[in-house]
Amino acid sequence: MKVSKEELEFLKKNYPVTMSTPINEERGNRVITLLDAYTEIAEPGDEGEEWVITDMIADLLHLAHLQGHSAYKIAANALKHFETEIESEEG
Repeated sequence: MKVSKEELEFLKKNYPVTMSTPINEERGNRVITLLDAYTEIAEPGDEGEEWVITDMIADLLHLAHLQGHSAYKIAANALKHFETEIESEEG
């Protein structure tokens, strides 16, 4: 599924996301509006939030690939960031 420039502009305008140094709960919560918007434009599939999150991540990896990036490297780096952030907050 490809998102048009118009859809991206709509998301930027209607679902602004500020980048700061949030705690992990804020990291998760700041993408809820993106998840809600993605749910509205995603292809029908299995029901449930886990499926939508999985599909959104897969589409982000497709975008990375289309732009010449390594989807595997990005996914691995994202998991490293996630693990580091969880460990830092849990102490």
